[in-house]
Amino acid sequence: SDLEGKEAIKQGENLGRTVITAWTEDGRGYQSEVITKEIKIDNEKPKINHTESSNKEKVGIWYKDNVTVEINGEDSHSGIDNYKYKIEGENTDYIEKNIGEKLSIIREGTTEIKAKTVDIAGNESEEKTITIHKDTTNPEIPTIRFKSNTINSITVEGIGSDNESGIAGY
Repeated sequence: SDLEGKEAIKQGENLGRTVITAWTEDGRGYQSEVITKEIKIDNEKPKINHTESSNKEKVGIWYKDNVTVEINGEDSHSGIDNYKYKIEGENTDYIEKNIGEKLSIIREGTTEIKAKTVDIAGNESEEKTITIHKDTTNPEIPTIRFKSNTINSITVEGIGSDNESGIAGY
């Protein structure tokens, strides 16, 4: 009962694996058996990382094929358990996945993913926003119009459109 209310380990100290050794003594000098127990202390947030891959080369910020996103993290104490994600415009609640399970982005346009890693102790990383731009559709066939025609020059106007990445040139 002499130990009640005493803080043996302060928060932020001895993170990781700590061995606790305990015994009791009475007033006459008798001592109990010594016991030890290893405890794991982890109150630090893990870090989050991600990689993106596609079967076709990326042009600027735009992917020309489906994109695979792999979310992982780092935690030097208890280790990474899983990750959570949500896709803006699709779901408001986080969906939990195992580390190693990849996300496939098949939707055209810009996809914004919010993700967090979770360590084995239950600590969550800061939220990371991952933005994927995907355009697999060719632009529309352009329209060509002659605007003016003089003896020395002809002015031609080309009009086209692309719903995702826009027109880069004619």
